[in-house]
Amino acid sequence: MRGTIFLVLLVLWGTVVQASTVHYRVDFDTRTAVMLHEGFGFRGQGEFEVKIKEWKLGVLKSQRTAQKANFGVYFVPTAYDAVIQLANEKDQCPAGLVEKEQKLFDFVEVKNAESTHTDDDDDDAAAAAAAARRPYYHFNIPWEISGEWTLWFFNCEPDGIYSFDFEVSVFNINADDQSRSYVSAGMELVPRWMMLFLIIYLAMLIVWVGLCAKRRGSVHKVHHVMSLLLLFKAATVLCFAGLQFSIQKDGEKDGWNVAFYLFNGARGLLFFTVIILVGSGWSYMKPFLSDRDKTIIKIVIPIQVICNLAFVITREEGPAAKDFASWWDLLVLLDLASVILVVLPLWWQMRALREAGRSDGKALRNYQKLQLFRQFYVVVIAWVYFSRVIAFLLRNTLDFWLLWIPEVVKEGSNVAFYSYVGYIMRPREHNPYLSVEMSDFMPPEDSEDEEDARGGGKGGRDDPSRPLAHKVTRGSVAAVVSGATSPGRGKH
Repeated sequence: MRGTIFLVLLVLWGTVVQASTVHYRVDFDTRTAVMLHEGFGFRGQGEFEVKIKEWKLGVLKSQRTAQKANFGVYFVPTAYDAVIQLANEKDQCPAGLVEKEQKLFDFVEVKNAESTHTDDDDDDAAAAAAAARRPYYHFNIPWEISGEWTLWFFNCEPDGIYSFDFEVSVFNINADDQSRSYVSAGMELVPRWMMLFLIIYLAMLIVWVGLCAKRRGSVHKVHHVMSLLLLFKAATVLCFAGLQFSIQKDGEKDGWNVAFYLFNGARGLLFFTVIILVGSGWSYMKPFLSDRDKTIIKIVIPIQVICNLAFVITREEGPAAKDFASWWDLLVLLDLASVILVVLPLWWQMRALREAGRSDGKALRNYQKLQLFRQFYVVVIAWVYFSRVIAFLLRNTLDFWLLWIPEVVKEGSNVAFYSYVGYIMRPREHNPYLSVEMSDFMPPEDSEDEEDARGGGKGGRDDPSRPLAHKVTRGSVAAVVSGATSPGRGKH
């Protein structure tokens, strides 16, 4: 059951960076199934290569010799991966459970592989000779088995234990020039789509920075954070496109993965921080963060750091690692926790507006602001639904050659969400989100910011040394406040 959940979580989590030339080393493992390569779509003329550098077979706590025929490498349709994972959880031999499985080779054929390393391997010539002696398997994928397939190592030896060092390359052959494409069929269009999204994000960034420069009097701190978020988002998409192009060409990452991890990690931190700040009304509705808002940020940032760490570990170690499923479980659970946490400030803000509308005689204005926050809340939930659930459903219902569509839907939902938030939060003099009065700036009574904000401390509203401009807000907020206190007056 845990294996099935793991496969669901694997697809559910955002963007997957998949390289089609992988190197796995497994030491003293007892699992009955090890995934050597994630599902790869073959579109007719495909090939894969397996280089066995080192291997050792045995029986756990026994002097009995392991039967080499009980260890082998198999091709299984990706649709049956859950069956293999379930058998692995039950310590059951997966061989024969799937009718369409293709046995590629067992270790009876790998007769001279156990002693491939010598003390002279440090010498270049000796190392080359040793590499030439290592078993190497090359397989052509015939047209009749085109589709999405997963490469597995099966251990059907009772109490079997093994170690191995494999290098696996999987690719399609382009019919026009016989060149190799190391990207799964159905994902070959993704780099081009990412370049299109990169252009969109750069255009959004230029427009946003232009608006902020043109309307400096209406710019708040949160607008600068949003500018930084757009910059890191564009850099993330650029690195992802470069990574996919590099993998498609030669199966290698060429350093793009490092840049992608760095920018994607920073983007994730900024993204969730911006949603919390917008939802709490920081800088544009109130010049402070409540204690609860600060607590949420203090929780979300470490969670995102752990998420990024788990993402890097799982992507670099690959599915053959023993703790791969555990890291993925942790990754998606923490991502879900982040989504829930960023919704909390929105819910608190809406509840505060409802209560204020009943008690302070400003029911109409608070109702209008409540409607705006409800709209933002709905959009956040819709973004979570499209970027997580819809992408997952498409991934599991579309044919393998249409798997670029979930990536486009996911990134398209991001573009729509960024555009919506940028539109409602754009710098302007009369913004419905900025229609506040000085009483709205007062923090809750239990907040540590209450004394300063209400004038009890240095820099407070009643502090004579405080600059006059700071007694209201900056830029357009001051105009909006005066407009709110003097209904019917025009532009100030």
